[in-house]
Formats: sequence, C-alpha cells, structure tokens
Amino acid sequence: MITLLAYCTDLKTLKICEKYSNEGFELQNGDEYIGDLNFKGKEDFENFLNDIGESFESLQDWDRYPFSKFPDLEFAIEDDFWNYVEEMVN
Repeated sequence: MITLLAYCTDLKTLKICEKYSNEGFELQNGDEYIGDLNFKGKEDFENFLNDIGESFESLQDWDRYPFSKFPDLEFAIEDDFWNYVEEMVN
C-alpha cells in the first residue's frame, strides 16, 4: 500500500478523495481539505484515475499536472506521486 498526502478545495473532488482515504480529509485554513490517499495497488490507483477522468496514458504527458479536469487536486510531494505513476506504468 502507498499513501500520498493530497489537497483539494472543492466538494466534488473531496468526495472522490475520501473514497480512497482511510481516515478522510479535514478542512484546513478554511478553504482547503487535506488528507491521505491510500492505494492498495495498481487496480485501486486505476480506479482513482478513472474517477477523476484520467488514465495512465494521459499521465504520460507530465505537463498536464495538475489534472486538467480536477485542477484543485494537488499532491503534497509531487515527486512521490510521479514516482508511483512510473512504478505502476512499468
């Protein structure tokens, strides 16, 4: 399992993120939600990508970050996110 710290600011993204969070997300600074996304493996991560309208293929274009359909979704440590993507693709 991998855990990635993420931030979001809208309720639609929050709902998706909480689906993949063991402990949920908390409101921080009055306008931003923060929490851990927990992925058990490739299938779980693929489901997350599908939920936010992305795919492994679309992530190959690294310039698209943050996600075009969910621009308010950010990862605390981008390198951890991209390393995980690379691991899942290879």
